[in-house]
This record gives sequence, C-alpha cells and structure tokens, in this order.
Amino acid sequence: MVKDINAAIDGEANYLVALALSAYTEFLGGLYRCKIREGQAKKNYNHGLKKLGEEYIRLLDEHGDDVYERVRCGLVHEYFIKGLAKVWMREPAPTDCGIEFRSDGFINFYVSRYFDDFQHAIDEYIRELYKNKRLMDYFLSRWKVDERSATT
Repeated sequence: MVKDINAAIDGEANYLVALALSAYTEFLGGLYRCKIREGQAKKNYNHGLKKLGEEYIRLLDEHGDDVYERVRCGLVHEYFIKGLAKVWMREPAPTDCGIEFRSDGFINFYVSRYFDDFQHAIDEYIRELYKNKRLMDYFLSRWKVDERSATT
C-alpha cells in the first residue's frame, strides 16, 4: 500500500491518492474489526479513521456521517469529495488531521498529513498483530502468508 501511495504522490495524482487512502482506511478498520465483508464499509471506515489519531476521532464526533458520506463515498463512488472541496498534495494541514471541515462547509483533504497518520496506524496494526492472537488468526485466515517472510 505504502509503495503504491508513494508512486501516486510522485505522479502528482492527488485525487487518486485521496481515494486510495480512503479505501485503505476502510480496509484497516476491517482488519482491526476482523470484518472485511459486504455491509461493513461504513463501520470499517470509521473504525480505521479512529486509528489515525485523536484528531480523527474529534472529526468523527463533530461531523459524524458527513465524513463517510462526503469524503469516503464521494471519492470512492464519484472520484471527488462531495460538495465544495480540495485535495492538497504536499501543503501542510492547519491541524493534526488530514481532513478539515471548514465552518463554511468546504472540505480540505491534506494528503501528506493523512498519509503520515495512515503509515503510523499501519505500523501500530503490525505491532498489535503480533501481540493479539485474534487479529493474527483473522489475518492468516484471510491471506496465505509464507511464514518465513512473515518473521523477517
């Protein structure tokens, strides 16, 4: 995932990166919930978003379903965030959150901030995977892993 995102960033594909990060966030939530299946998209996305940090939890608390509907669904189903929005590739986010809902309804998606937070969340998941038998069993049941490469 990280390699693909970096390639898209190098190619200045800002909306493609935002779309991938939204889909990957949903996947991360599904890994944590051990529920990657139809009908779980919103719960998985929100759970994955919370793993990105406290600012994302606050974002969900303040904007609820709008985050999923406007950002994730907009990007995944329409290739654009719903409503007035902009995806910034390398510009710094004004807060510690890669998604900003402004008071005027405009949404900013800051790729570099979000990607940093996503990478930290993936690193944390990998650490947790080795400590949590339920997560490991789910992961291994879904994806065949060569045990030699999993320990190196």
